[in-house]
Amino acid sequence: MKRLLASALLLLSSTCAWARDWYSPIHEGKSYVNPSLTLARAKKHPKTAWDGQLVLWSGRLRQVKRHGAGWTMKLETPQGLLSVRCPRPVLTLKPDPREGCAVAIKGNLRMSGGRLSELEGRSIILLEPSHWAPYHSDEEFLSQWIQFHCPDEKPAYAQGVAASILAQARQNKLDPWLLAALLQVESAYRKDVVSSSGAIGLGQLMPFTAEGLAVDPWKPEENVAGCAKMLSGLLQGWKSSLDPRALALASYNAGPTLVRQLQTVPSIPETNNYVYFIGMLQAHLSRLAHEAKS
Repeated sequence: MKRLLASALLLLSSTCAWARDWYSPIHEGKSYVNPSLTLARAKKHPKTAWDGQLVLWSGRLRQVKRHGAGWTMKLETPQGLLSVRCPRPVLTLKPDPREGCAVAIKGNLRMSGGRLSELEGRSIILLEPSHWAPYHSDEEFLSQWIQFHCPDEKPAYAQGVAASILAQARQNKLDPWLLAALLQVESAYRKDVVSSSGAIGLGQLMPFTAEGLAVDPWKPEENVAGCAKMLSGLLQGWKSSLDPRALALASYNAGPTLVRQLQTVPSIPETNNYVYFIGMLQAHLSRLAHEAKS
């Protein structure tokens, strides 16, 4: 387990660079995450023009405190402590502020006086708890991973969702870590999340989509089954040089009609970032699961 933790820290120090091999945003602008803009670069060669640029930077959470409706914290990195301010509530900090956990923070740079002032956080992706319990199988690892995200749920919930993810991945011939990463980005594995547009549960299925898939989106196991079936179908039939996973995930986020017409990831910041974040997480989960067994 110590070797696993050391490996995870090594991955964190690369500031998610390992995600670039899977997918990197194909459009540019401050609303698109910039994988090349590392914390080390921003500190060593700061540019005023970077103010507002979206980045995904990783480290360990320190000094996490409530501040109005949001949070303030420090991100511990190989380059030192970075001030982070999240002006709005953060789903993954409830009900536990996650002190000492490894995370990736999606946020906008704030430059002041020719220097990097702080990171204005928009969301936090959990990467590693402060302590692991031993695990010896994919199901044990995934159960603990889901419990990490849903500490207010009973262990049976995490075990049931983990079993559903692995079973549906086998049934639909999916990489289980791709399916798990999609669910993490969509809902942080929470069964009761409802979006402003009405999407429900773990896979954020719209009611009409769930009806077409013949699943009840309020039941976690059925929601996972519908999500897996939908993702499996979206992976098929592409005539593009892009990785089919990127196109399938873009379709899941932006709708299949547009992406099928374009045969590429559309120039929508949310969609480009969504594909990149899931690619990053899929690589991260795959490594953690593999190293736990070795």
